[in-house]
Amino acid sequence: MALATEFMETKGVVQDLHAVFESREDFEKISQVREELEAFLEACATKEQGAQDFIREFSQRVALVEKDANNTDSDVVHAARMRKFETEKLRVGKTISQFENEESLLKQQQEELAARGALLQKRRTDLETLEKDTVPRVKHELSLYAHVSKIIWHYEPTSRIVGHITDPANGDVKEIDIDPTKESSFQVANQLWDLVD
Repeated sequence: MALATEFMETKGVVQDLHAVFESREDFEKISQVREELEAFLEACATKEQGAQDFIREFSQRVALVEKDANNTDSDVVHAARMRKFETEKLRVGKTISQFENEESLLKQQQEELAARGALLQKRRTDLETLEKDTVPRVKHELSLYAHVSKIIWHYEPTSRIVGHITDPANGDVKEIDIDPTKESSFQVANQLWDLVD
């Protein structure tokens, strides 16, 4: 009875491990983070190019203003020109402020993506460590179980309990094929013990 309980526990661990390593959830999350990071870097490059274009345009305007400032005009023309420059200065100030806000937001998004990436990497490392520690132990337990009980299970997906018992001393091989839906757990355990004895 204890052997069957150990087997069911070991079988549960193997099924859980199979489910953990069959899942692609962590891989998909890491892929998503990488895609978001690439999109973020592309957006940064676009913003940087926009800032460079803005600076180039502004430099050209400054050159024109300096050229105009060297020309002597009447006070009325000069006052009109100054109002125009003040308006332009306000517009440029707003644009620079907008760029600074966008840069701050992009930095915040970059930090969040880096944190998510680090968390996913830690989860991946934890799963790899679990695999390195658990899989050999479970394999050893299954091997020991098979050696002691002489039962070799057929793990193909089926609703039946299937396998065979070997007796190297006599050269006998007994097939196991039990339908657990038609019998109680107690009866199934007794049948297995009868076959092992």
